Amino acid sequence: MFYDILNDTTVCIFALVVAAAAYSDVKSFTLPNVYSLSLIILYPAFVLSSGGAIDWVSATGIAAASLVVGFGLFALKICGGGDVKLFAAVSLWAGPALFLEFTLLMALSGGLIAIGLWLTHRASFLVPFLPQGLSCDSETFAKKPMPYGVAIAVGAVYVAFTLLR
Repeated sequence: MFYDILNDTTVCIFALVVAAAAYSDVKSFTLPNVYSLSLIILYPAFVLSSGGAIDWVSATGIAAASLVVGFGLFALKICGGGDVKLFAAVSLWAGPALFLEFTLLMALSGGLIAIGLWLTHRASFLVPFLPQGLSCDSETFAKKPMPYGVAIAVGAVYVAFTLLR
């Protein structure tokens, strides 16, 4: 009973931390390290309080591989460093059982966000209502950052709901 409550509490905290990270990304296009570190620090409590067997060794491998690939993408200036670290931390929680679903849902959400930003950019009458930093002229639109932490959070919420079952 105690372990079930502790396990559910860690999963809820996981979801709240990811939501806070997404909010930070929307507000300032930054994902401070505290969010990724919090998820990594919280993970052992989740593993220890879980009633079932969690393949934490494979989950750690997936997170490490995600971090390595992500840093490569960061070096190529394809994605931000905060996005890479948050993705790796959520990959740890997703583990081998949920990694593909998490990644697919994140990618689809990211695509929808990109389409939404593009449509908002094209609808110039909406520019006064955008959060600061999202509006720009046509020449710089492709170079503008995208709050991809929101897409990561969408996938992470799926992971959280699945872990609560």
